[in-house]
Amino acid sequence: MTDYSGTTSESGIDLHLSGRVTRSSGFKLSLDIKEKIQGVTAVIGHSGSGKSSLMRCISGFEPHASINLQVNGEPWQDHNVCLPPQQRPVSTVFQEARLFPHLSVLDNLKFVIRRFPNAHKIDALNHSHQDFCLPLDEVIQALSLEALLAQPARNLSGGEAQRVALARALLRPAKLWILDEPLANLDMQARLEIAPYIQMLCRRHAIPVLYVTHNLQEVLQIADQAWLVDQGQVQIIERVGELTQRFPSILSTDEDLGGVLECDWVSYHQRYGLTELRLSKSSLFLGGKIPAHTTQDSFPTQTKLKVFVPARDVSIAKTPVEGVSLMNQLPVTIVSIDQDTPQTQLITLDCEGQKLLARITRYSTEQLGLNTGQAVFALIKTVSLALPEREYQYE
Repeated sequence: MTDYSGTTSESGIDLHLSGRVTRSSGFKLSLDIKEKIQGVTAVIGHSGSGKSSLMRCISGFEPHASINLQVNGEPWQDHNVCLPPQQRPVSTVFQEARLFPHLSVLDNLKFVIRRFPNAHKIDALNHSHQDFCLPLDEVIQALSLEALLAQPARNLSGGEAQRVALARALLRPAKLWILDEPLANLDMQARLEIAPYIQMLCRRHAIPVLYVTHNLQEVLQIADQAWLVDQGQVQIIERVGELTQRFPSILSTDEDLGGVLECDWVSYHQRYGLTELRLSKSSLFLGGKIPAHTTQDSFPTQTKLKVFVPARDVSIAKTPVEGVSLMNQLPVTIVSIDQDTPQTQLITLDCEGQKLLARITRYSTEQLGLNTGQAVFALIKTVSLALPEREYQYE
């Protein structure tokens, strides 16, 4: 690939959005957002909560909404002005692909280039222009589109069409990418590859992303912060890990319940095949070399990594347990004990200022005499890296 080593784009954009979107059904979305958007912002919430309406307001598809929108101090929409979508430097991927069915995949991609020829000139792709887009050859390679280029868009599967739609978005010059569930129709392997690629693009080229998703693993993989859309209101969540603890009902599946710990990378113990991570006081051990390319000399210490600890894989003991194979036993304090199901309870644990969840039976809670404020030990069976091991590099 070509090496695009820098950009003149400022890091992030200042977005001020206020007002209200009202539907004939009676639904109302109240907006009062004043944020500097940097990195990847996950936009999450129940179906029908207003996530897509929020994205449409920013991208220009709600011209009749009573809103005031300013981006970097420039008015995009108010009672005097309403920039149409084509005049807003926003590139959007919707839940539906919206391809031209009669055109081939390649012609669908070239359609975007013909609309913005100046941005795709060789001298413009060094980021000297105001808005950013990727070159065609890189997008084709990164999203594995080579075998699809000659196919008519109407013959594509849902997942293939979504990859082409994402490619078109990356070819459009923009200051902001809005991705509305862009990987929803893809299989798990494709998600694991493409999600971190989006994150890499965002960080490398300083292009902020608003990323609508229901998938917790995608959020943990790539998001720097989150917007929670709930009952017509938007709440800013600065720590992504809080989503699994404060808002478990919005997550995609019950399996997503758990805690996220931010750790420092310490070392890889080659003899045992273990990677050591550290909280402020305690260590966590993960099987294997993480990241896979790590050497003692090449991976910097004090590098932050997030790990996901499923609630189902956390047990509680009143004292450290000896003579067992569990390596990860962390001192914690019980913050709260909440009803989960008729048989189980959800225990929120403070772990050196961060939070874990444990799902245990009511019987165990009563037998151990657990109470809030009590110091106990979290016995952790499974710890998984919440960020991808694969790192994308330009060659």
